Amino acid sequence: MSGRGRLVPRGRRDHGDANTQDATALPPYEPPSYPLNVGAKRALDSLAARQDTAKYKNHLKRAIHNVTYCAVEPADRLFSRQKKLKQQAEKRRQPGRENEEKTDAEMHDEEYAEDFEKKVDQLTIKAEKALRELIDFSDELALHEQVLKDVNEQIPAPVVLPSAETRRLRRRAQDGDDAEVEEEEEDQDAEAPAEDVEILSAIEILKNLKEEHKTAYASKTMRAKYASNNDYLGFKRQVHDARHPGPDAPPLPRASTWFPEEAGDIQRNPGAARRRRTANSEPANSDEDSDDDIQIAGVTNSLKCPLTIRLMVHPLSNHVCKHNFEKEAILSYLQAEGVSFPEGARGRGPRGPKKVKCPQSGCEAMIGEADFFEDPLVIRQVRRAAREEAGDFDDDEENYGPQGSQRNAVPIDDFDVTQDIDEDDGERRRQTLLRIKRERLSSRGLSKAPSAQESSPEPDEDEIEVV
Repeated sequence: MSGRGRLVPRGRRDHGDANTQDATALPPYEPPSYPLNVGAKRALDSLAARQDTAKYKNHLKRAIHNVTYCAVEPADRLFSRQKKLKQQAEKRRQPGRENEEKTDAEMHDEEYAEDFEKKVDQLTIKAEKALRELIDFSDELALHEQVLKDVNEQIPAPVVLPSAETRRLRRRAQDGDDAEVEEEEEDQDAEAPAEDVEILSAIEILKNLKEEHKTAYASKTMRAKYASNNDYLGFKRQVHDARHPGPDAPPLPRASTWFPEEAGDIQRNPGAARRRRTANSEPANSDEDSDDDIQIAGVTNSLKCPLTIRLMVHPLSNHVCKHNFEKEAILSYLQAEGVSFPEGARGRGPRGPKKVKCPQSGCEAMIGEADFFEDPLVIRQVRRAAREEAGDFDDDEENYGPQGSQRNAVPIDDFDVTQDIDEDDGERRRQTLLRIKRERLSSRGLSKAPSAQESSPEPDEDEIEVV
């Protein structure tokens, strides 16, 4: 019995080997005595080219999306509770109910709302801090990729002497074997590195560049790091929209007010700092304004697609003119009405992707499929409009999806930052295109489009303000 083998867990069996490996110290680093040869330089080039960070980038995107959602969703719930309390207070102010006292349930709701607001504020601060860390990770990844390229550029290419090789071959053919041996010795002496040539170490260059980039990034102020970052701006916009929804919402505060003023900010923009010190004693000079001092003003944004004249379900925004469209409708319209233009000079060269004039009335912008993107703020506003239309905004706060059988009460999938603009089913696109063409033909030649009025019973409350 004692002579039989005994089963040992893999982790325990390898534990001793790991300790042995940890105990083995590496020899001290020695700088290189010779420059990199052709093979080593090629390996260094491939190392920078083979960096696959797609999975890490995707994790960072998902983390940023989840952090934003964790800050916005409680803010939505808080607004729903506060709105309910305001409605109860308005009912008590109605004629004949001025002396009516609050019920125990209403007092409990007020206490809960006050406590919940404090928790939401704390959670928003934590989420914003986590978002800044994720942005730091993203910048660190971008710096890492740039550092590898810089190392590759600073390492000189191996010296190749084709002229000496050519002379060696010629002399071999002319003078025979004795001259060949003599020439090889001369070539070896010629190719030997000079004593005063500095041998660059790839490891030392990598360490120095990483330290330089780290110091430069750490010296930036919070405003310089985050105020112009798209993810941070999206976070601020969505949280502000959740706390102040509706057309009467105040605009998002200036980016310069998001962070405490630091010395680096004053050096970068002394004009803006002077204006803040003097308050409104003199008019501001627009030439001195920096990007960080721009206020994101509210603009009226329609949640109805100009093609379908209906409340959007899957909205797409674009980087060119900022107008929004229903995904299926605009892609079908682009496929049918789009025109490809030559990309070369003087109308020569291959044709580029299709582009179409923006269907929004009065807009002359030319947009293509590459210009479209999913704006999480617009998606939020579409969801809220669908809930209000379905009469579900003040119902159970655990259920935020549109209900009922109304025409526009269609569940909307969760926003996915990794979802690309994919091609929809061909038959659905053709049906949508036919409907759009029929509506355009029926309204052609008329000052007003009766079909649009008949097919759009939604009130004007869909016109909301984007901040």
